[in-house]
Amino acid sequence: MYRRFDRYLITESSWLFLGFLALACSILLIERLVRLTEIVSGSENPAFDAVRLISRLLPHYIELALPGALLLTTILTINRLSRNGELTAMIFSGVSLYRLVRPFVMVSLILATLSILSSGYLKPLSRYSFRAVVFEIGQNNITTAFQDRKFIQYDNWTVWTGGTDTGDDGLGETFIFETAENGREQFMLGGSGELRRSQDGKWVITLRDAMIGDLPDITENTTATHATVKQIDWEMSVGSGPFRIRGLDERELTLTELFSKSYEESTHDVDPIIATADLHDRVVRAAMLVSLTFVGFVLGLNLQRRQRTGGLVIGILVLLSIQKLLEFGLLKAQQGVIPAWAGAWPLFFAVTLIALVLFHRANGNRLRLQRRHALEGANLVKAEGA
Repeated sequence: MYRRFDRYLITESSWLFLGFLALACSILLIERLVRLTEIVSGSENPAFDAVRLISRLLPHYIELALPGALLLTTILTINRLSRNGELTAMIFSGVSLYRLVRPFVMVSLILATLSILSSGYLKPLSRYSFRAVVFEIGQNNITTAFQDRKFIQYDNWTVWTGGTDTGDDGLGETFIFETAENGREQFMLGGSGELRRSQDGKWVITLRDAMIGDLPDITENTTATHATVKQIDWEMSVGSGPFRIRGLDERELTLTELFSKSYEESTHDVDPIIATADLHDRVVRAAMLVSLTFVGFVLGLNLQRRQRTGGLVIGILVLLSIQKLLEFGLLKAQQGVIPAWAGAWPLFFAVTLIALVLFHRANGNRLRLQRRHALEGANLVKAEGA
């Protein structure tokens, strides 16, 4: 009987969970639509590039949506079973809440494992892949950067052009400002120009009737040195070379790399304090799914004759509070204000303890209701016998 009941609960809640997960991911993706539109606006195949980018964002949004989908599904499922009397019948037949919550805990453990795999491995790789796709689109569609009368920022250089002719890659009045790695600032100004690729695949801007010069470090009583030339070729810093290696920051590192601290041997300067704080944050967010299951069960449970409302609203407020506290703890841990573990684990243990205490009290109420129900039944039998 118990296995059949477990399958029934899991089946009933699965579709609701998938619906909440899809809804949350869709809402989160809407936030990025403007940015995605800007990236693919000049692409030759914008629909294909948009699908590539969205597919790499999904692991991130699924991880964000998992806690909310699980909590709301648990609350609504238990509340519906309570209102229909199904849960009450099981409880009055002698089944404890610890047995009833077991299928939800099993599901939460599976989701916690998937969350670890997603946040620990899939999400860092997809984040790096997303940036690589953006880099590729930017390289293949560099001409879209030259929008009429707009300053365009690319890494360490800024370009403004007064007009473009996409037919022959001709440029109108063009201004280029570049800051070199050694801090040297250089400007170029041309009355007209042309955008083309060199033989090695690099993008080159050819300026005609151009002025080139350096900006001084001190502007007081100093004039910039410059020279006027008929034509000058300027090679952009965004060429056709490969994208950088993975591991620019801690968000591109897997859990294995964070735990082994292999980033200390890489060429990228990853702060160990920030990396360790991120490691604890990922693990705690996955473990928190199990705690949220007990929270949702308590908020959805209703054994009284009078129907209780507000569990869903309370659940949303609890979820938002936990999310904000985790973000605040992660920030303080990355800043070195508190130890790396202190940004997440104290909150996890506090939420888990409170959830278990409330769940234990709810199970105690179940026992009292059973005894009262048995007493009422005994009195009824005596009254009929009399």
